[in-house]
Amino acid sequence: MHQQITKGQQRLRFPPEPNGHLHIGHLKAIRINFQTAIHLQGHCYLRFDDTNPEVEEHQFIDEIEENVKWLGYTPSKVTFTSDYFEPLMLYANELIKNGHAYVC
Repeated sequence: MHQQITKGQQRLRFPPEPNGHLHIGHLKAIRINFQTAIHLQGHCYLRFDDTNPEVEEHQFIDEIEENVKWLGYTPSKVTFTSDYFEPLMLYANELIKNGHAYVC
């Protein structure tokens, strides 16, 4: 199923937390992920790790997007961790109901 969805293309991501400015380690991660995607003719997403979206400042999201573009990269897609909270909760509940997971 995974191969059908991706059509064999590699999917990478750069997942910064949108709560501050980027540093040199982020630059390394940006370059490795985006260059690997280019080399493998795949995709690299910019996926903001906004695990607490109520306190994230949009200023940092805009700044990170600008920095990625300034470095010469265009994300295939921009997503947020919070986009997946509800589906993940539904999957978790289903696993628990089916006896494949538990809550301690």
